[in-house]
Amino acid sequence: MTKVTVPTCGIIMGYYGPIWSEAEMIDYAEFCDASHLSVFIYGPKSDNYLRENWQEEWPTDTFNSLKKVRESFKKAGVKFGMAFSPINIKDLGSTTKAALDARITGQINELELDILSIGFDDISKDIVTKLGTGLAPLQVSVAEYIQGISNATEFYAVPSYYSSSPLLVSALGPRPQNYWTDFGQINSDFGIFWTGSDVISNGYSISAIQEMNAKFGRQITLWDNYPVNDPEWMSRSAANVYPFTGRPY
Repeated sequence: MTKVTVPTCGIIMGYYGPIWSEAEMIDYAEFCDASHLSVFIYGPKSDNYLRENWQEEWPTDTFNSLKKVRESFKKAGVKFGMAFSPINIKDLGSTTKAALDARITGQINELELDILSIGFDDISKDIVTKLGTGLAPLQVSVAEYIQGISNATEFYAVPSYYSSSPLLVSALGPRPQNYWTDFGQINSDFGIFWTGSDVISNGYSISAIQEMNAKFGRQITLWDNYPVNDPEWMSRSAANVYPFTGRPY
């Protein structure tokens, strides 16, 4: 009998807008379990303690609420993760390491995460220009340093150029030479998120996936931006609620 491997399927809470209430997220744990979604990664763009203010701790009330949410997913048997985006790190000197040590070994480790995703998306064009071909090697070093001080079980990374879409080139400037191959030098136990040929892809081709698997040196993990609200026009008028298409089994 041929063994069938069921791919991991879950939810990444990476939306723009107000953060859900504690009660809503606790209820969502049960929804994920009932819907056979095995992973939930918390990372709303409005939580600046994971992004622009990543060096700062959550206020006590917020952190206590997150601990309750984390417990609800544990009880539901759904892996609970967090999307940590240390935006605009320019080096991995002693000051940066000290800030990472305090943040990761403090509150974030206290949550005992199943998954930690380290994101380098949404960085500034100035950083890309300044670092050039040194961008990916620095990001690899930062991600591996975080891995070394984290007590999470699984790790993912999001490259700055997380899609082959020209929109990212418009936003960040030309992709540094060999960026994807260099980013693929990250430890082999990291998963790498990829949104496809577009930031919001209508579908995925097997050949395109295989091409990125080769560049990153591993099987990529699709971050499917199907229901997102990133573009201003979409947030106003057009949520994706139609069935999935263009996603071969």
